[in-house]
Amino acid sequence: MDKESNRKTAMTMIALLGVLFDERQADSINKQQINLDALFIVARRHKMLALTAAALEKIGIMNADFQRASAKAKGIDLMFDAEYKRISRALKEEGIAHLPLKGLVIKRLYPAIGLREMSDMDIYFDSAYCLRVREIMESSGYQCKIFSKSNEDVYRKPPLYIVEMHRELFSDDSPAPQLAPYFNKLQILNRPRAELSLEETYIYLISHLYMHYLTSGTGIRSLLDIYVFLKHYRERLDFSCIEHELRLLDMDGFEQKTRELALKFLSLALLSREEIDELNYYIDSGVYGTKNLYYKNRIAESVKGRRFGGKLHYIHGRFTVTPKMIRDDPFYSRHPGLAPLMSVTRPIKALVTKPKKIKYELKVLIKSKSKNK
Repeated sequence: MDKESNRKTAMTMIALLGVLFDERQADSINKQQINLDALFIVARRHKMLALTAAALEKIGIMNADFQRASAKAKGIDLMFDAEYKRISRALKEEGIAHLPLKGLVIKRLYPAIGLREMSDMDIYFDSAYCLRVREIMESSGYQCKIFSKSNEDVYRKPPLYIVEMHRELFSDDSPAPQLAPYFNKLQILNRPRAELSLEETYIYLISHLYMHYLTSGTGIRSLLDIYVFLKHYRERLDFSCIEHELRLLDMDGFEQKTRELALKFLSLALLSREEIDELNYYIDSGVYGTKNLYYKNRIAESVKGRRFGGKLHYIHGRFTVTPKMIRDDPFYSRHPGLAPLMSVTRPIKALVTKPKKIKYELKVLIKSKSKNK
């Protein structure tokens, strides 16, 4: 599906969601113009099949593919709930402070079970117990896929469980480096009850969206999460507090733009031209962002503010060895004295193991709009 067709179909999906959430009337939808095959592809790309199925049913369209996807999402939701309760119980028995994040929290605000589809579980825990947590997870059938390499350890258990155990809410080398120290300072897990206030939850949701927005992009579901949260809690939120904290994070402008779009996008007729362009960024991103946007955003950040040499600056940055790269490498972390060799071995290894990825990155770099050569 080309970009224009993808956007057109996504707008149809958004219009349907508007009916589901009572932001527009069912008779505003022209059923004859709905391409169910294309709609299924777009809804799947944004992990919104169950939501779209519910919206279709609300306007009287019953489709077997959507219904099967909806039933599957409900089943997974129930299984994830049971699995989270089991993990949480095991952590409590060991006295390990923790709290659920992201989908585990926001899905409770959706109108029905399974509507906010899940592909993994995110849990914030006291990192002092990371080795014990690994023992707990592995003793219950999980395989540890990533450990002590970032702000989260990743565990998998067939056939469908993926659990991201967050040592910290944000990494200090993320595209928004101000987030890690801000949330670490809150000392959430040291409170009598390890939980976020409503204002902190909203700031976290916006911050998480912002981080993905800056890297590979983020999809329509992220906007809907903000919409659902605000519909439930807007009257209870202290926005003077929120705005003050977001100014400290230099995110107040982004939050305002995102909040306005989230509250309006289900009523497409209300959007300005600029807001439609912004919405298209979410549409083009898919639920987890795209490789194309990832490289475009990295290149744009590198060339920003440079009249000349921006692309060369980007290339130089890609060859630069950072302390984190050394820490994360099994060999050089044990032999730091040999770390200067990494500037040679790393690109050679990349050429051998990731030639297609490098070719794609160079293609995006060459096509990127810049005065810099």
